[in-house]
Formats: sequence, structure tokens, C-alpha cells
Amino acid sequence: KVESVAHVGEHAEFSKRSKEELEALIASIIASGASAVICKRGMGSLAMSMRACRGIFPIERITREADIRRLILATGAKAVGNPGSLSGKDLGKAALVEELATPNGHIVLIDGGPSSRAITVLINGVSTQTREMCRRGVETAAGAIASTIDCRRAVAGGGAAEAAASRHLQSLSLSFASKRQ
Repeated sequence: KVESVAHVGEHAEFSKRSKEELEALIASIIASGASAVICKRGMGSLAMSMRACRGIFPIERITREADIRRLILATGAKAVGNPGSLSGKDLGKAALVEELATPNGHIVLIDGGPSSRAITVLINGVSTQTREMCRRGVETAAGAIASTIDCRRAVAGGGAAEAAASRHLQSLSLSFASKRQ
């Protein structure tokens, strides 16, 4: 509902109503037992009030739908359209929620969810080419690990199999008198 303020006397009443609505919303979030609130859009004064006075960690502007889905899967939470209707059964669980400073800005770390079976790897580099090369290396390594888990077999890495075969052939070649193949 959109309200307009025609003169100064109405402004004070509007501000009072706004503050009361904000307090009621925060009270319902506190009553749910939430210690962190994740939102797609900005929270503005709601976020500041939750952080400053209530000890609730607001995480705002999560714009990618895939990130929201991953958080839901990892924590077991339910997406709620109206924060005023939030209840304890909608909440997810995480052992740790903290904000970390990186050279490129701040990131939020959410760890220890009941069904978290994924990790996030942050790749940083001087240039786009360096980051892309590192990303390909990480994907190759993850693929090798997945293949090893699926096949339940492994060949020793770093050329160990080739070195062993070379040593064996070299010692075998010394047992022949001629160099003829």
C-alpha cells in the first residue's frame, strides 16, 4: 500500500507508523528464532536495526537465483515471501555465518549446514586469464577426484607409473647382450 504525505503534520504520523511496522516485523523475525536473515533485495533500515539492536545478521542483495537454491539445499531452510510470516519451521541451520573481508570486497561464509555437501572455491588472480587458468585447473582436479571415487581405482600420479615402467625396461634391457630390438 502506498501512502502520500500532504503536509508536515502527516509526516510525523507517517514516520511513527513506519517505525511501528518496522518494529513489528523485527519482533516477528526475533520470535522465529532467526540469527541471520537472507534477502534477495536490500533491507535498508530493517537491516541496520536488526544488526545494531537485535543481534541478527542481515545478508541482503543475493541476486542470483542459483545462490538462493544452494543456500536452501545446504541449510534446509524454506524460502519465505513475507518476513512477517517467518516461523521456526522455515529456518535452516548452519554452524557458522560470518562476513569475511577479501581484496575484492566482502563475502559471507555460511558453513556447517545439516545437508551441506558442497564447497565454494574462491579463485583470485591478477588477470582474467590467470583466474580462468586456475579455474580450469580446479575443475580438472575435481574431475579427477570424482573419477577416482566413481571407479574406486587410482594410478599413482606425477608420472610414477611411467617412471616405474621405464626403470623396469632399463633393467630388462641390460640383460640382453646386443642393442638390437
